[in-house]
Amino acid sequence: GGGGSLELGEDDWVGRHFKDAKVVPGLRRSLFKDKRPLGDLVVACMPFYARAVGTGHSVAATRFVYLNATFFSIAPVWRHVAVFVQNSGDADYLRRDSGLPLFEVVEVAGLDNPKLLGVATVIEMRRKFASGEWAQFEWAFFTESDQVLHLRPWQLPQLLGAADSRNLIAPHRFLPFPHPRDYEPGFFEEMKGMNGGLKRELGALMEKRLVDVADPERARCCFDTGDCKKRNQWVDFYEKPGKPAPAGAAAPEVHLIRVAGSTALLNGEGNLFKMSYRTCRLQEAGECPKKNS
Repeated sequence: GGGGSLELGEDDWVGRHFKDAKVVPGLRRSLFKDKRPLGDLVVACMPFYARAVGTGHSVAATRFVYLNATFFSIAPVWRHVAVFVQNSGDADYLRRDSGLPLFEVVEVAGLDNPKLLGVATVIEMRRKFASGEWAQFEWAFFTESDQVLHLRPWQLPQLLGAADSRNLIAPHRFLPFPHPRDYEPGFFEEMKGMNGGLKRELGALMEKRLVDVADPERARCCFDTGDCKKRNQWVDFYEKPGKPAPAGAAAPEVHLIRVAGSTALLNGEGNLFKMSYRTCRLQEAGECPKKNS
């Protein structure tokens, strides 16, 4: 149901980095004899909805752009990309017009409410594994069609070694925030004049510390290891630097990070509506601590 296969050259890092499965204790012995790269043992899955009246804030044309950016960030790692849709219009676009070399386009039958497409995608994924349709895969990577993937290539064996029927591995979801250095002179001030809420947010943003990561290959941003059911350790975006952090917070303040020339990124994840964030502490090298200090 896709548009062909993605050809990756000899210099592709999938082939270069993922042949040494036996060095990772967590990988099953049955995989040691498999000659395929580890990336080929994973199917990447995402729901996609655009043609009818959408949910969220993105118009249909923008969603196609997001889908393209997401696909080309994933395909060099996991070349088997399956997209799940709710209507024939989206299915036809993906198969005939998108030009994306998808592994499979799955139209979920009988789903009237597109808001349920994410849940329906997971259910259909489980059915395909249980029925043997996807017997060639050992793992599934589930994402959304507007989430660009950043992955250190040599870490895939460790990630797959830790993922099993009891353990899920989830990536950080960094938030890009506008910063004066990312725009033409004057445009940032123009944005501040659009409405009162934006003026307050951007004004506070200009006071935030901006840290350029020296070595993106070794750096980490370490979250707390506290109670996930509570948010007592979350930090208010508008909190002034220097105030003691909430107990258990990994970092005492919300600040910005720039990685390899990227736009400014928030050091954490959280609630955009309440402007409250679970911060992570930037660490230039070494592994993150397993417990809060």
